Amino acid sequence: MTQSGVSQALQALEQALGVALLSRGREGISATEIGHQVLSDARSALQAVDRVREHCGSWAGLDKGTLRIGSVSSFATRLLPDRLRAFRTKYPRIQITLLEGSDEEVCEWVSHGAADIGLTAKSTKELDGEIVAEDDFVVVVERRHPLASTRPISIRALVGHPFIMSAAGCEPVIRSFFEESGCAPDVAFAVRDMTALFEMVRQGLGVTIVPSLSLPKDRANLRILELRPARRRSLLAVTKTQGQRIPAVQAFLGFLRGKETSLARGILTGAIP
Repeated sequence: MTQSGVSQALQALEQALGVALLSRGREGISATEIGHQVLSDARSALQAVDRVREHCGSWAGLDKGTLRIGSVSSFATRLLPDRLRAFRTKYPRIQITLLEGSDEEVCEWVSHGAADIGLTAKSTKELDGEIVAEDDFVVVVERRHPLASTRPISIRALVGHPFIMSAAGCEPVIRSFFEESGCAPDVAFAVRDMTALFEMVRQGLGVTIVPSLSLPKDRANLRILELRPARRRSLLAVTKTQGQRIPAVQAFLGFLRGKETSLARGILTGAIP
């Protein structure tokens, strides 16, 4: 829609409801208090319509509908493509939308109805979570780094070395590892983009800790070190309460269950690129 078309539609909606949904001022446009409430109800209404279509399509054997997936980067990059290919082969007429973000963003999308299912390492009390994959946190250093031959390696061994912090969502967990060991990382850089993070490690700018599923396929000039004691991450498929799940979500969950743990280990060891 054009901007003028949106404005006209909103004005018509406000007139029909008899309230101002938006506050328009010099600083821009924002939702009014009642506007926020209407937005929440509107999202629920649209989700209900989607569920009606999904249920009717499933009952008729048409397998039509939409599936909106929110995912953290590591899952979206390494595990999802294989599952999506299998799902699309069986259900070619279900339209899939993939949103990529941090753990917090994924949970928020599912809670607010922007995503039907989320793939994340976190959950909330309002969401149902089911473990569908696991991987281990590992240390990554440049191949000529003094720590490159230290296998396995402890958290305390990283103290005193410039640390490149992943700001893509794992930072709170990584900092907790140091706190549990009674020390703190010497953070030199905080980087959200994982490609940039690994390139900085290759250039000798610091060491880092990442989940094994985040490791790049190209590991030239990198050394992957196992942590001791091991730190494991569980990846969850999070949804709203089971009674609200649309058929497409139920079907996709079936494709997520199975051998993901062994797959993650294969990626870590290099057996799987």
